[in-house]
Amino acid sequence: MHNHPCRGKWQLAANPIDYIHSSARFYLTGVPGIYPVTNFMEMEKVNLSKA
Repeated sequence: MHNHPCRGKWQLAANPIDYIHSSARFYLTGVPGIYPVTNFMEMEKVNLSKA
């Protein structure tokens, strides 16, 4: 998923971390990009059941 902007006809960035809309920077370095990202490990705290 993170390599998608670097492949194919688009080639929007040389590295997934450099693509401005990618969450790769957060997952690989811990540095947030321009969009907030919730780490999937934090989702276990969310109650998704219909109570």
